[in-house]
Amino acid sequence: MELKKPAFIMFDYGQTLVREFGYDGAAGFDRLLKYASANPLGVTGADLQAEEDKLNAELGRFNPATRNSRLTETPEESVNRFLFAKCRVEFPPDLDLRSLEPEFWEAANPYEACDGIGALLAFLRKEKIRTCVVSNLSFCGETLRKRIYHAIPEADFEFVISSCDYLFRK
Repeated sequence: MELKKPAFIMFDYGQTLVREFGYDGAAGFDRLLKYASANPLGVTGADLQAEEDKLNAELGRFNPATRNSRLTETPEESVNRFLFAKCRVEFPPDLDLRSLEPEFWEAANPYEACDGIGALLAFLRKEKIRTCVVSNLSFCGETLRKRIYHAIPEADFEFVISSCDYLFRK
């Protein structure tokens, strides 16, 4: 069998392009609370994370027993909007919650490029092999793109897609 050069390679995000270390949702919420215009109940990042854990259990999000059977992705922006309303946390009306996704993710989940990925992407570019990213993720595609390009500045993907932007998981 003759091997042919691929015309296009699709990458996943996590642990393929970028390695993430631990997850501390409370730290992410603490970062977002700095932008709040009102927090009458004095909720903390830990309080918000506890509420999200309850919601995730009810929705079956991130449950290893059901994760692969879920066909849809709930955008983090929608989850956060619900949690903030429930806990009476308000933000300035001109502040788009989606714009805070990178802030949350940065604080909640340290990351770095996977070993050798920059060299691989440079090789693929040299060989004129097109690349893209499609990932099951609750953060929007623009947030994902920014994170990838921050970790791998030399990346040059034709497009970056997050499942939450299209509702369905791959």
